[in-house]
Order: sequence, then structure tokens, then C-alpha cells
Amino acid sequence: MDDHTVVRGAYVDLLNQWPRGQVVLDAANGVDYELRSQETGPIDIVLMDLQMPHRDGFQTTRWIRQHQRNTRVLGLSHDPTVADARELLRLGALGLLPKNAEPAEIFQALDQAAADHIHTNDLVRDALRTPALPEEEEAERVNALPDQERHVLELWVHKAGHTIPQIAGKLGVKPSTVNTHIDRFCRKLGIKNRVDAVYLALRTGLMGRNGRRRR
Repeated sequence: MDDHTVVRGAYVDLLNQWPRGQVVLDAANGVDYELRSQETGPIDIVLMDLQMPHRDGFQTTRWIRQHQRNTRVLGLSHDPTVADARELLRLGALGLLPKNAEPAEIFQALDQAAADHIHTNDLVRDALRTPALPEEEEAERVNALPDQERHVLELWVHKAGHTIPQIAGKLGVKPSTVNTHIDRFCRKLGIKNRVDAVYLALRTGLMGRNGRRRR
């Protein structure tokens, strides 16, 4: 998604070289995307510029998270900042890339987004270093969780990207029980989704910077 036709066409050509998917639509801005996506059906991953007229990348990310919750978002920017990355991640995106990123990095980000993982380049790492709460307070909240809730949290944020049924199988409980635990610790920790949980786990040391749980 980009408001410049030539740039958009170049990205379409590039993305069609990604071996795990194909471009199903391109759009000039968020409003255009909303209209076109109604014709194509579910979209797995959206790669979009942040600076667009009518509905920019931030507004479009918010719209997607509200109306297409299974769609993953990756942002693009000619001159990305840590503040841009922080806001985009807060809205639920899985990463922010500079427009001059090499194809290999773009494909890596797409691979990670397809697995519901965050693309942790330098921008995202810097954004993660500024928590919404002091790290000590966040860590105290995590440590105060009951053992079962903490265990579910650890599995939920793990790099392997465990699904709810997989977590239930590991713990020997019903998926509905796992969902109950998730609802409870999300409320206690002030987070809304798995992406928020991963950020918190990285900041508090529950999960190492390489995406693995610390023991």
C-alpha cells in the first residue's frame, strides 16, 4: 500500500517473488484498501507506507486491527523514527521497515509476520526499550501472577508461536481454560493482545532478546 503508483508497482513486483505468498491487491491509501479488501476477502499480511493521504499508515493499522483482526501489518517509511515504530507497534503492527530495506530483510519480515512474530530490527528494539510502565513495576506484576497464568503467558509469547490448542495440549487443559488465563493476565498486566505480551516479556526479561524464554 503506497500512494505513489511507481513505488507501489515496484513493491508488487518484489513481493510476488516471495515464495510463501502472492500479492492479491494493491492500494493507494487506507480508504482505497478498505474498499478493495471487501472484494478480495481475507488478507494475511499488509505491507504499507506510513505517509499516505486520506488515511495514513497509523490510521489504517488501527482500522485493520478493529475490522480485520487476523490480518498482520508491517509498516514502511522513507525516514522511519523510533517514535513511529513505537506508535505502530502500540497499534498492533508487527514491525516497521525503512523503504531502502534489502529484499532479504523484507522477505524475512514477511516470514516472521506469517508466523505472527515481530520483526525485531534496530528500530523495533529501540522502541521496545521504552516501556509504558517502569520495568520494575512490570516485572513485579508478572512475578505476581499465579503459576498457571505465568506458564500460559510464557508459552503464549514463546518464539515458537504456540497456538491456544497447543498450549492447552501442553498443559492438559481445555482451550477455553487457556483463554480464561489469557483474559485474566491481560487484565492484570494492562495488555490487549499477544503482541503486547511479547513486548512486555522482552522488557521484563521473561523472554530474552533473541525471542527465547529465560530460565
